[in-house]
Amino acid sequence: MPVKWNDTDLLKLVGKSVEVKLGAIGALLERDIKQNISVPSPPPSSPGEPPHIGGRVTKAGKSRRGGRLRRSIAHEVDTVIDDVVRVGTNVEYGFFLEKGTSKMRPRPWLRPAIDEADNKIAFIWGRPL
Repeated sequence: MPVKWNDTDLLKLVGKSVEVKLGAIGALLERDIKQNISVPSPPPSSPGEPPHIGGRVTKAGKSRRGGRLRRSIAHEVDTVIDDVVRVGTNVEYGFFLEKGTSKMRPRPWLRPAIDEADNKIAFIWGRPL
């Protein structure tokens, strides 16, 4: 009995599998990052801790809702050129919180979540990193 090998169908299945795994990794990291920055403020976060969600009071005495960074955390899977998952924010100050500035020590929120999830990522991917 002859066996018919269909490269196109196989590549589609493998590609879908990679895309699904990358999506699961992105969703895992997005969830973990949001959990890490869910601590209410006050008090503000200490250097080395993820930023706290802080509502603040304006000069006019009105309460202002915090959590913009947390709400902006998202992930996307790109399989067009390379198979990658991106997790992060489009909020400009997210970088400065992660890395710090000359006047503020870092409040890392992205790298710790990735480091803490490495075993879960390896499990999803199906092999050790």
